[in-house]
Amino acid sequence: MMQGGDISANDGTETSTALRKTKSQIFTNSALGFDFASLERRFIVLGALVDTEFAMRDENNNVKALFRQGQAHMALNNIDAAAESLENALQFEPNDAGLKKEYAAVMKKIAIRDNEEKKQYRKMFG
Repeated sequence: MMQGGDISANDGTETSTALRKTKSQIFTNSALGFDFASLERRFIVLGALVDTEFAMRDENNNVKALFRQGQAHMALNNIDAAAESLENALQFEPNDAGLKKEYAAVMKKIAIRDNEEKKQYRKMFG
């Protein structure tokens, strides 16, 4: 039923806004079920990313899903994608303290990466 659409229409379409919203909440919350800091297997994080994509399919302004997506990208060390997800979330909730904190952590990692790259280039060219 969750992926098949509205069974009352018998054509697989989703006519119920409540059903779409419920599906979005389920997919977003399933991404919450993982402790991203202690994950040992990459495919679990990738599964969480898929869940956030499903959650945002009908509701691209889903701040919670964007936040979870950013966390998953961080767990995969894809800091540019994490920054993008969190920036998108901040557009909808610019005063959210949790978002700001996570975004600051991402920006710190980006600054560290950029400084390391500068050091490497200086060694190569200088």
